[in-house]
Amino acid sequence: MRYAPRVYYAASYGCGRVTQSPSLGGAELRRFDLNLLVALHALLYFRNVTRAAEHVGVSQPAMSRELRQLRNLFGDQLLVRVGREYRLTSLARELVEPLGQVIASIEQAVARRPSFDPAVETRSFTIGMTDYAVLLLLHPLMQRLSVEAPHVRLHHHPLEADPAEMLNQGRVDLVLEPREYLAPGFPSQILLEDRWICAVWANHPDVDATLTPELFERLPRLGFGVGRTGPTSTAEVYYQKLGIGGTITTTVNSFALLPFLLQGTRLLALVQERLAMHLRAVVDIKLLEPPMPIPPLVVTMFWGAVNDADPAHAWLRSTLLEVAHQVAPQHMADPSVDQPLRLTTRRAQSRRRRSSVPMTGA
Repeated sequence: MRYAPRVYYAASYGCGRVTQSPSLGGAELRRFDLNLLVALHALLYFRNVTRAAEHVGVSQPAMSRELRQLRNLFGDQLLVRVGREYRLTSLARELVEPLGQVIASIEQAVARRPSFDPAVETRSFTIGMTDYAVLLLLHPLMQRLSVEAPHVRLHHHPLEADPAEMLNQGRVDLVLEPREYLAPGFPSQILLEDRWICAVWANHPDVDATLTPELFERLPRLGFGVGRTGPTSTAEVYYQKLGIGGTITTTVNSFALLPFLLQGTRLLALVQERLAMHLRAVVDIKLLEPPMPIPPLVVTMFWGAVNDADPAHAWLRSTLLEVAHQVAPQHMADPSVDQPLRLTTRRAQSRRRRSSVPMTGA
C-alpha cells in the first residue's frame, strides 16, 4: 500500500546514543500529506463527508477536496454514492483495519511520555568523577540503589582533561566536577561544598601546630593533576592567582592517594577536609589551616541537555543529590568562612569536647 510503507528501526542505546540502520524507510512519504490519513480515517469510519468534516474539525467543502485528493492518490473512488449514502469500495474496506492501527499508533506515540520505575526497571549509568567523589558519594549511592533500584548498574569513569568532551561524546551520563572546570551550556546542580586544608606527614620535621605563609612556600608540594596539562585542584589555582609561590614536585591523578604519599616525606598537600577526615583513621597525617583562606570546593554535577528530560536520568540526579545532602548536610557551617581546624592541637581537641557544635567534615 503506497500510503504506508514499512519503517524499520535498529537502535542501540549507550549513554544516550541512538544509531539507525540503513533499512530506515519512509522516504516515499515526503510526497504524501500525512494529514490526509486523518481525513481518510474519518471518511472510512463515518462513510459521510459532512460527519467526517465535523469530526476532524474542517468545513464540508474542505473535506470534499481532501476526498478528491485521496481518490487521485489511491487511484480508487474509495467511497461510492449509492442512493443517499456512501459505500466503501473493496480497496477502502481493506484499508479500514490497517489505517485504524496506524492512527492509533500515531496517537499513542504523540501522547507517550516516558517514565521510570527504579524498583523494577533495568538501566546502566556511567559517572565521570575523581576518587574524592567516589569515596564520599559512590558508596552511599550504591547502598541506596541496592534497596531502591536493584537492577540499576553504575559504572565509574575517571575524569579526563576535557570532561565536556566526555559528555558530548556520550561516554558518561554525569560528570562530577568543581563548578569552575566545565564549559558553560551544560545543565548542572550543586551537590556539596568542602573546605581546603593542608596535610603533612604526622612526623614532619619542620611543621608544628601552625603553618606560616613562608613555611608553606618553602616546603615542596604534592598536588592533584590530570597529566601534564590537565586540571589541577581549585585550591592550587587560587593560590597561583594570589601569587603564593612554592614548588609542586609531584602530581597524581588521585585525591585519595595524596595523604598516603605524604608518609615519610617533607611534602605538603592541599586536600579536601571531608576526604582527610574520612582517611585520618588509616593514615598518619597532620592537618592544618592553610596560610591564606581558600574559597570552598563546590562539587557540581553536570549532564548533557539530551538527558535533561529523561525520567531515569532525572531520578539518578535526584537520588545523588539526596545522598550528597546526607554526606554534607546543608546546616553545616559555611565552608567559605575560615574556621579553626579542630584536629591539630590538644587545646583544639579540648575545645571540641566541650563544644556542642558538630565538627565539620564527614
